[in-house]
Amino acid sequence: MEQRVDIASLLIRLTTEHLTGDAPARRAIQEAYRHLLGRYEAAFAEASAHGDLRADLDPADEASALVAHLDGIRLQWFLTDGATSMADSVRTDMDGTLARLAPAAPAS
Repeated sequence: MEQRVDIASLLIRLTTEHLTGDAPARRAIQEAYRHLLGRYEAAFAEASAHGDLRADLDPADEASALVAHLDGIRLQWFLTDGATSMADSVRTDMDGTLARLAPAAPAS
């Protein structure tokens, strides 16, 4: 996305211009968000089920937090003319999330 300023700015513009009302674009954006949240929620749930993440996490909350970070960093990247790296920020955030959600090591 960092290489495509036009796509990033279009997504920001479409989202902000259709926050209210009943325009078809609003429904399409909402559906895309539901789909994205569902994919991340399923990934967190699957990782938890396989023992890769703590069993007590709420996959829906973790998915929502991840999408919030993605939205926020996209806007920061756009407003700083690319000075903020989306890739680095997301990588750092995910490293912290995975460390926080990792299952505790078995006691020796």
